[in-house]
Amino acid sequence: MSPGPSNSRTWTCLPASVCDRGAMRTTNFRRHGAFAAASVLLASCAFHSTATHWNGRVDPDGRPVFVKTTTNVGVNLLVLLPLLGNTNIDTMLDATTAAIAEKQGNRVRVIQTSSENYWHGFPPFTWVVTPVITALAVEYEPSAQEQVEAAAASRQVEQATRERALEAHPTVVPGELPPQARPQGKR
Repeated sequence: MSPGPSNSRTWTCLPASVCDRGAMRTTNFRRHGAFAAASVLLASCAFHSTATHWNGRVDPDGRPVFVKTTTNVGVNLLVLLPLLGNTNIDTMLDATTAAIAEKQGNRVRVIQTSSENYWHGFPPFTWVVTPVITALAVEYEPSAQEQVEAAAASRQVEQATRERALEAHPTVVPGELPPQARPQGKR
């Protein structure tokens, strides 16, 4: 690449559209705008899941164990000041244990917590509006009712899996032709 005269910069190896600074500004603005829109749409969202199927395995005391995970997405202002969403570990733990208490769960143990502050994502934009993701994983002993519900759901999943397997791979009895291989009529 060789620049032209000292007052004007003309790059001969790149197409004009790539060298157009206005197009580059528009592209950066669109990128940051899309990131901002996604951050605001996902801000203050909470995602919950509970692992209930452990193949009959239990904790060291011989009791069944469920694991509940919660992930919160929020936005901070100027990196540190909470703006949207509740990403405080104390509040997340309180909300998660309240959900466990509603189902009469017991013996709660925190397995893992994490809080990620993405101030470095698209500086300087993320220095002003900073996405924050906080995750919490809790192990607990489920109530008898919750165990019954999980067992029923497990049986339904197993039944559906068996039915799909039979539909995909029908069983052929020796000496019989499968329905699609039987002759349709005399020729």
